[in-house]
Amino acid sequence: MDKNLTYEEKIKRLDEALKKARDERTSALTTKKHLEKELAELRKKAEEMGVDPDKLGEKIQELKEEIEKMLEEAKNLLPPEYREKVGF
Repeated sequence: MDKNLTYEEKIKRLDEALKKARDERTSALTTKKHLEKELAELRKKAEEMGVDPDKLGEKIQELKEEIEKMLEEAKNLLPPEYREKVGF
């Protein structure tokens, strides 16, 4: 704090800082509540789809591997000369 400020000005600035801190805390708590609600909804949707929410990363990797396998199978069904024409 500036040494040239009066006690009253210092108190006023401290009060302003405290108000800003309270506002930011309130905003953070509101955001936290919203995100917790959204997380609960996403977990519920995952469960409804038959996926354990704690294993979503594993499930995503499994699906990516399945997609790659299917793409490779589809590619192999096309004659090489057609794949070469499109650089595949």
